[in-house]
Amino acid sequence: MGGIIYAAISRGPTVLVEHAITTGNFASISTVILEKVPQGDSQVSYSYDQYFFHILKHREIESFVREIGDRSRTASAYGLTEFGNNLAHFMQSHSSPDKLTSVKQEVDQVRDIMQQNIERVLERGER
Repeated sequence: MGGIIYAAISRGPTVLVEHAITTGNFASISTVILEKVPQGDSQVSYSYDQYFFHILKHREIESFVREIGDRSRTASAYGLTEFGNNLAHFMQSHSSPDKLTSVKQEVDQVRDIMQQNIERVLERGER
């Protein structure tokens, strides 16, 4: 299964709204992970079982939160579930095959560059 399968909007470790396209214990795992995320802007990844959880604070997400309005500052846990459809749309638009292909190509390019750099270092060491 490719693409985004679970997403949540949180305020710190408090999940305000979430959406998943499959079943799993994503909510309980994300709660544990959110407690570990550093304060301020961050982009971190954690792995659990066969899944990767990518935590991203990004302006695009901030604009999504702006749609929710000031309620995001005061809502209790899961207090914004009516925005689940908005989150589902966000997930779908960011899981398109074009975007996934683009990311895979970028990863391949980085891997190729790293392999070339390693080969150069090994060549220098052999002289």
